[in-house]
Amino acid sequence: MKKGAKTKNRLIRRLAMNCGWLGAVLLSLTAWAKPEFHPGEVWLDTNGDPIQAYGGGILVHSNVYYWYGEDRTPGGRGAVACYFSTNLYDWKREGVALSRETLPQIDGRPTFVERPKVLFNPRTGKFVMWLHLEQPGYHYARAGIATSDKPAGPFTFLKAIRPITAQYGFADNDPDHQRESGGTVRDLNLFRDDDGRAYVFYASEDNWTMYVVRLNDEFTGPETPAMEDKTWARILVRRMREAPAPFKSKGRYYLITSACTGWKPNEADCAVAGNVLGPYQSRGNPCTGPEAETTFGSQSTFVLPVQPGKFIFMADRWNPRRLSDSRPVWLPLILRPDDSCAIPWQDRWELSVFDAREKPADKSSTSVSGEISPKKKRLGMRLRVFSKTYRMRHLCCLILMAGFFFPVLSAPAGARENRQFLSDWRFKQGDARGAERPDYDAADWQPVSLPHNWGWEHPGSGSVPSIVVFLALSFPFSRKEFL
Repeated sequence: MKKGAKTKNRLIRRLAMNCGWLGAVLLSLTAWAKPEFHPGEVWLDTNGDPIQAYGGGILVHSNVYYWYGEDRTPGGRGAVACYFSTNLYDWKREGVALSRETLPQIDGRPTFVERPKVLFNPRTGKFVMWLHLEQPGYHYARAGIATSDKPAGPFTFLKAIRPITAQYGFADNDPDHQRESGGTVRDLNLFRDDDGRAYVFYASEDNWTMYVVRLNDEFTGPETPAMEDKTWARILVRRMREAPAPFKSKGRYYLITSACTGWKPNEADCAVAGNVLGPYQSRGNPCTGPEAETTFGSQSTFVLPVQPGKFIFMADRWNPRRLSDSRPVWLPLILRPDDSCAIPWQDRWELSVFDAREKPADKSSTSVSGEISPKKKRLGMRLRVFSKTYRMRHLCCLILMAGFFFPVLSAPAGARENRQFLSDWRFKQGDARGAERPDYDAADWQPVSLPHNWGWEHPGSGSVPSIVVFLALSFPFSRKEFL
C-alpha cells in the first residue's frame, strides 16, 4: 500500500474515532438533560420562534394540550394563535386559530382580540372560543364568540355580546353605553364544572365588579332567562379586579385575579367559594418570593390542572412597548389546608415537583409553607447546569465551558482531508492545553460562510500541526492554511 493511501486511512480512522467519542458524549448529555420551565424567559416553539400566545388558556382534548392566546406578531394576520403539545414543554405552532380578517368592523373601525379561551362542547362537538373584543379607547367592551369543528381551527366568528343587561345605576352619558347595552365585558375566562355546565368570568361595570355567568347548552351565550344569583352573579363587588383565573379542587372554587393598573403589574389575590356563583372570600396574595407584591412582574391569565389537586399558574409578563416581546410565566400552584393557595417563585422547575410533593416522608423536599426547601434549591442549582434545556445548542455550550476539546487531524506532508461540517463547528489552531505556540500566529485567519468544504495542505516537510476542533455557540467561522 502506498504511503499516501496509508495516511488517508489513518486520517479516516482517527476522524471516525473522535467523532464517535463526541457522539457518545452528546448522546449521554442529551439523555441526562431534562426539560424545564423558565418563568419570565423567552419560550421558543419547536420551530425556534418565540411563542405568541398571550392572555391565553389551555384546552386538553384527546390527551393533547392546545394553547390559545393573543398573536402579537408584528404585521401578522393572526388574532389568536394555537399551539399543541403532549408534554407541556415542547409546543408546535398549529397556525392561526382566528384571523384578524374575520373580526367585525364596528362603525367603520376595526376590532382586536384580548384573552381568548376555548372549551370543547361534547353535546355539539364544537370547539367554542370566547374572547374580549375591543376597539381603541376600550369602550366597545364585548365578548366575542367563535366556533370551530377542529381544536386548532380555523374558528368562525359568530357574534359580539354583553351577556348581562341588568341595570346598576349606569349613567346616561356613560362612554361604555352600559345603560343601553349592559355591563361591559373586558378580561374574561371560561370554566367548565364537573357537571358539564360552563361559565364565563369577566370584569364588568367598567371593571368595578366581576361577573360569573352560566352558559347555554351550546356555550355560545348566557343561559336564559338570566336570573341573578341563580344563573349568574356579581362577585368581588366594587373591588376593581380583572384577569380572572378560576379553578376547582375538592369541591372548592378558587379565583385568582389582578388589580386594575393597566400594563403595570400589581399584587394578585386568591378568593375562594363553596359555590361557583359565590360569594367569594379573599385569601390574600398567593405569591411568595422575590417580587411577590407584583405577581413576579406579571398578570394572571389561566390556571391549568395537570393532575388531581395539582395546578400550573399561568401569567404574562407584559412589555407594553413591544407586546410581541412579552414573556410567559408558568409556576406550580400549591393548595394549602386552610383553602388558600401558594405560588412560590422558581427560577427553573419541572413537572416532577408535583411528584415530589406526593411523598410526605421526604420532608426535605417541601417546607411547611409549600415553598421549595433550601436543600431542594441547592440540589436544583447543582443540577441546573445540566438541565437548563434539552436543546442541542445549549449542550454544545456546556461542552465548551467544560473544556472538552477534540483533536481530529494530524497529517504528514502532502496530506489533504476535506470534510463538510455543520454550523455548530469551529476550528482553532493549536491544542487544548497550548493553543498559543511560537510556531503559530493569529494572523491571516479568513472568515468563511457555511456550508464550507474545509481543507488543509502542508506542502513542506514534517507534519501538519494539530488542528483542534471544539463545539461553540454564536462564534464566527474561520479558515487558515498552515504553511
